[in-house]
Amino acid sequence: MNRERDRARHDGDHKQNTRDDPPPNHGVHYGPGTPRLTASPAGGDSRGMDVRSITTVEAEVEHNGTVPVWYLVHPREMKQITDGGYLELVNEFEVAAGGAVFPHTHPTHEFYFVMSGRGVMTIDGEDRDVGPGDLIYIPPDMVHSLAPTGGGAIHCFCFAVAVKGAPEIDYTSHD
Repeated sequence: MNRERDRARHDGDHKQNTRDDPPPNHGVHYGPGTPRLTASPAGGDSRGMDVRSITTVEAEVEHNGTVPVWYLVHPREMKQITDGGYLELVNEFEVAAGGAVFPHTHPTHEFYFVMSGRGVMTIDGEDRDVGPGDLIYIPPDMVHSLAPTGGGAIHCFCFAVAVKGAPEIDYTSHD
């Protein structure tokens, strides 16, 4: 394990792996038997808030041994709970120091990937500290918000899959 390379990768100074470099070992492998996202009868995550960190995922080498991949969601892992849905949005956003995302809901499976900064993610009344490399899953129709901590902004990449039959969503204002 090359901790310096792993640290540089996580801090944004990613060194491109070559075929001769072993992939970084992040300690945890989401392999067979690892708990996966599963919808509860109410449509939410049955294990509480699901936050996965890139720092705890072991690389899997793919594409004939040419590319290390760090899966936070494996292929087809969300097929059952997103069946009939569609890609609603992909964006980047930033919450300034002292601000917060207004608590809101919408009929989507939403994901925030924390790129920089630290914060507290709140989903359905549960709070969790989050930071760079964390992927947060927000189940449909769950009240959620994000507030930066530590004096700086938090910057995230976001994408969402709308549930089947979802109406058009106005993201500019919420009741």
